Amino acid sequence: MFLKYISLFSILAMVISCGQNPAASTSTEQSAPPVFDSVVFHTSMCFGACPVYHLQVNGDGQTKFHAEVVYQKDSLFKKDSTRIGYYEGKLSDSLFNQLQTTLTATPADSLVYNPQDNCCDGVLKTIIVYQKGKRKFLRYMFNPGKAEELSKVLYRICEENQLPKTDKKLEFENPVENEAKVPVEEKAKP
Repeated sequence: MFLKYISLFSILAMVISCGQNPAASTSTEQSAPPVFDSVVFHTSMCFGACPVYHLQVNGDGQTKFHAEVVYQKDSLFKKDSTRIGYYEGKLSDSLFNQLQTTLTATPADSLVYNPQDNCCDGVLKTIIVYQKGKRKFLRYMFNPGKAEELSKVLYRICEENQLPKTDKKLEFENPVENEAKVPVEEKAKP
């Protein structure tokens, strides 16, 4: 009788475990299809201790990052040579999913470039979103408008960089070169 219960319990356990997909229960892979083809983010220098970042995140999570100028957290105006350099790899699932969620909440079509926002001694930030074969350009200094959360996520990706360093010199889309290529309808009218 005791053996019957053990056999029954063993068969039941096998049936239950066979119905589960272990990859689905333990995987941290991105499950949702990407909402963007790629996102490019640049920051510029200022007359202070502003980091200069260049970032590109592709729809599959592959990321390249250049920390051109980074300052030590505990010392104003002292560069942190340990964090300066080129990085390449796959973005963490949590940051990638946060970027996806933010881009879903802030569609690229809602980003508006306003040249009047670029006036003074501030960091000039550029966001370029490629989505469904279209390019959306946003450059701002102070007021990102609807892109404020997107800007925060992109800064977070740069500041929490976990990508492996590479000796390769990585290429990025130059936002200054491409400003002239932005169609007039993508720029806000004064």
